[in-house]
Amino acid sequence: MRREDKAVASGSGDMEELLSSLFLKHYDYLRDLARYFGCSRDLAEDMVQETFEIVLRQPDKLLNSENKLAWLVGILKNRIGYAKRSTLYAEQLLRRLQQVYVGEYSDELKLTTLYGNGIDPGDLELLIRFYAEGWSHAELAKEKGISPANCRKRIQRTKEKLRELLEENTSQKRDRKK
Repeated sequence: MRREDKAVASGSGDMEELLSSLFLKHYDYLRDLARYFGCSRDLAEDMVQETFEIVLRQPDKLLNSENKLAWLVGILKNRIGYAKRSTLYAEQLLRRLQQVYVGEYSDELKLTTLYGNGIDPGDLELLIRFYAEGWSHAELAKEKGISPANCRKRIQRTKEKLRELLEENTSQKRDRKK
């Protein structure tokens, strides 16, 4: 019987031992795999940590898995795919934002439109630094004095507000053209 299976067989109190064992045994491999799939060092570490956070939320799925490493790799691949889609979406959002506001409005109107719609200048700066300048969540969080999780959430909310603003602006442009 494998070490992981022994930990599970001995009781639920040993779940921490199982998770600790899996983390110590597979962390480097999963991080290197994330790097192979194109993640930066910081993003690879974030992806592995998020993978184990999912394990904490869904321990039964891990316990029911015959091959625990394969299950972890599957979760990691899903997290990486989501992160890449999210990054591509944000880059497209920034390009659209530049197209909408370049030349058509004065700088003052741009600022009023952005900040008047509840977009915090600090959060917009986080979004731009993350997607356009390639800063990591950890770097941004350290500079701003917030947690990386808080940083991710602020960037996510800013993206949502920008998307709403762009959708609203795009529909107004169509209405003016008609």
